[in-house]
Amino acid sequence: MDVAETFIANGYYGSVLEQDFETGITKVERRLMEKLAEKVGDKIKINVLKLGYEKVLGSGKITKPLIIEAKYFSKDAIKKLEKAEGEAVKI
Repeated sequence: MDVAETFIANGYYGSVLEQDFETGITKVERRLMEKLAEKVGDKIKINVLKLGYEKVLGSGKITKPLIIEAKYFSKDAIKKLEKAEGEAVKI
């Protein structure tokens, strides 16, 4: 499991937005290139079921608007997504 998958499973949103020093791209941008995330307007949409996870927890911080699709969300995860102008979509 890589860092981006760990962030989804454990709710560590901040680390996935950090840039890779070698490539200069963020981990979210890498997910876009890998077709595991998609751009929707000014937001990034990630379906955690495609990564093998069902629940998003709320530890960590979110600095960009994300649309996260999952079966389950903690209350903190929903609050943090909405505070960053993102969305928690239950599927």
